[in-house]
Amino acid sequence: MMPAPLRLFTLYWNPRDYPGRFVVRGFTIAGAAAAPDEVPIYVGVFLEAARRAILAELPGAVRLERSPEDEAQILEVWL
Repeated sequence: MMPAPLRLFTLYWNPRDYPGRFVVRGFTIAGAAAAPDEVPIYVGVFLEAARRAILAELPGAVRLERSPEDEAQILEVWL
């Protein structure tokens, strides 16, 4: 039996496609594959609004700090 897919959200600051903005992108992890959502769930200038958007999509989500190996634009990942 396959485990249920995992949803996660990555919070970025200043990515190339949205300079000077916070961006939240969703991903679905199924097995070894990670599929990004078509469009971000948030693009804007407010960090707290980005976090609220994540919690609206995934109530009870837990924030993980970025890893040293992450791209410089990644601030946090939420599971």
